[in-house]
Amino acid sequence: MRVWQIDRKHEDAVRRAVGEKKYQELSQRYPKYTNATRQRLIAADPEMPVPEEFAEILQWLVPETKKVNDETDSPTAHSSACP
Repeated sequence: MRVWQIDRKHEDAVRRAVGEKKYQELSQRYPKYTNATRQRLIAADPEMPVPEEFAEILQWLVPETKKVNDETDSPTAHSSACP
C-alpha cells in the first residue's frame, strides 16, 4: 500500500506553480467562496497547471499520465510502502 502526505497547503503549491501575481488573479475570480472551495475552483481552472509536486501523485494514480518532471522525489509529496 502506498500512502501520500502533502506537507504544505495547496495554496503554497499553487503559488509556486504560477507565481504570486497569477495566484492573486485566480483567487479574485472566486471571491464569494470559502478558501477550501476557492482552492478547488482554482485547481479546476483551465489556466491552472498541475503543480510539480502533484505530478508524481498523478503518475502513480493514472500511469498513462505524461510525467512532467523526471525527478521522483519531491520535497512536499512523500510516498511510503506498507507491507
